[in-house]
Amino acid sequence: MVQAGCSVTDIGIVDTPAVPFASITHGFDCGIMITASHNPPEYNGLKISGKNALVISRKNGLGELEEKIIRSSFFPGVPGRL
Repeated sequence: MVQAGCSVTDIGIVDTPAVPFASITHGFDCGIMITASHNPPEYNGLKISGKNALVISRKNGLGELEEKIIRSSFFPGVPGRL
């Protein structure tokens, strides 16, 4: 994300409510938590939220994000992308 020009703030290892709290408190445009959650051990999951900690789901943009990643147009020119 940094290589793609995004500003990233690492808030460390925290519980789930800390990400939306930090997003709102610091006025971040979005928040992303990497989580193992309910996935098998070899996989990670992402909890993604937008402005004001709005949870991003299939109803409001997750499908569009997935398509951009699949088409490799989300972070053009960044090594290691999908």
